[in-house]
Amino acid sequence: MKLVMVTTSQSHWDGLAGSTAMFSEAVVQPAILNSVPSSPVDAIFIRKNAQTRKFEKAWKGRASNFKRVNKQDKNYLSFTIEDLKSYSCPEILQNKTVGCHILTEQIEPAQVAPKRPLRPLPQLRDLKEEVVAEKVELEVGKQDIIEDALEAGILHFKNGHGSKAVDYEVMEQPDVSIETETPPAPIVTIEDIEKLIEVPVTNGVHLPKPTDETSPAFFSSMLRTNDPAEFERYCFLLFRVLGVHDIHRPANHAGADAHGFFKFSTLSVIYTTTLVPAVVQENRLITEHYLNLLKKEKIQFNTTSYTLKDSQKQVWVLCRDSSEQVLRTEDGIKLKRVSVEQLISLYNERLERESVNSDSLWESIKNI
Repeated sequence: MKLVMVTTSQSHWDGLAGSTAMFSEAVVQPAILNSVPSSPVDAIFIRKNAQTRKFEKAWKGRASNFKRVNKQDKNYLSFTIEDLKSYSCPEILQNKTVGCHILTEQIEPAQVAPKRPLRPLPQLRDLKEEVVAEKVELEVGKQDIIEDALEAGILHFKNGHGSKAVDYEVMEQPDVSIETETPPAPIVTIEDIEKLIEVPVTNGVHLPKPTDETSPAFFSSMLRTNDPAEFERYCFLLFRVLGVHDIHRPANHAGADAHGFFKFSTLSVIYTTTLVPAVVQENRLITEHYLNLLKKEKIQFNTTSYTLKDSQKQVWVLCRDSSEQVLRTEDGIKLKRVSVEQLISLYNERLERESVNSDSLWESIKNI
């Protein structure tokens, strides 16, 4: 588990290295309080401007010695800050609200090892007369040259493989540099663009034109965006156009690190939106918290309270992954991964039906 700590205090976080800090439990993600870390965890520490609430600076480090304490009748989560280093904060984290959050966003791009440049062709051609006896290691300094030649397609093994090969054969190549120019990018015409707009397809879901009066324009945007907050907003709009109106968005509008709720007839659903479903569904701190909320008799959002007794209960991890599945069932509550593409298909199906009523919509949503 990794955490994101956000504050507007100007003395944080560089002024607290090696010291103890506290958050009011009101701004600590409930899943963290339900299972307070017993060992040090990696954390990103963010400072925002107290007046503008704009991002100022960030650090990476560790948080340890977590404790829940009570001071002057208020509950706090205290922790020690260690190993602070300046950090170039990704934009996706700069809009986090003040508080302590579980990091669910994908922020580290996959690292690709730099490719060693190939040697010029003449050096590789010098290997033409080289014959390596069976089971004899290549001379020092020759192995990497031969690897370059193999990668360039100038050499290939005649017998055996690797450094134990009996012989290498030099392939015919023009006497020019191995490195080739990058081919020019294909020319995209207006006709090509029009064809793409005519019938957009995303993971098998055919969407009407954005100009089609039956299709909300945000459908196509929802299937392209890489912004978790924007994706969460589009999901809320999708529920609205489907006809689900008793709905509450995640409190901080930040996607996977908060939960929303909707009730439709006798179906009660806690949902979270994410662009990386594995991060949520594999984090039992989050999923256990959602399941436990539905095991209670009531759930409250702001001033509105909902009775959960005698309702069918589900937890949805709402994402773009088209592989639908029930992740687990506990006390009759299903934890499911639900694709927004399924909901878009349901919207389109309802427009084509001759008769539509709330019972059929409830049945479709319940069994999606």
